[in-house]
Amino acid sequence: LILLLVPAAVRLVRRRRRLRIADGESAFAEVVDTMVDLGLGAQSATPRATMSVVAGLVDPGFGSSDEAGQPDVADAITRILRSVEWERYGRPGAAPGAPPEPATPGDGPATAGAPAGDVLVAERPATAGADPRPGALAGDVRIIRRALAGRAGWLRRALAVLAPGSVLSGRTSLGAARGAPDTGSTDRLPAS
Repeated sequence: LILLLVPAAVRLVRRRRRLRIADGESAFAEVVDTMVDLGLGAQSATPRATMSVVAGLVDPGFGSSDEAGQPDVADAITRILRSVEWERYGRPGAAPGAPPEPATPGDGPATAGAPAGDVLVAERPATAGADPRPGALAGDVRIIRRALAGRAGWLRRALAVLAPGSVLSGRTSLGAARGAPDTGSTDRLPAS
């Protein structure tokens, strides 16, 4: 009986660790594993393609309410996508190691007391998609998980808990966390 519960325990520990970290990579990996566990799909070649599949699976208005500050699933998907893309690829439109962009008119008020001729650097406002705080995307992951679970039937939800496909497939979550596409292969490279 204990051996039957090992996959469920492994998945629970993995989920809790990811929700504690909840940066872009771990949030994305948790969404992918939830899709796999529920039998709703697998990771696509890119985070954008994968999150597009997730968006197609869920009701766009799930989680929204009349109360201000209640995020809906579309916002959660967008924040996780922005965060994982930011972590993997950096600031949109910038080359690796590129200096900050110079300020342009209309970027905001000039810094008081800045000498004439100095180049002002545009400060990008921090967005929820690039929030560096540990656990910043945990709420978004929970919203998406609930929306995906609502898409699956009760039998799939029960199997996802008792026999999670993300654990039983023999693949580690490293591929999902690092952005490797799900090829369905469990081949290992020979040691060198």
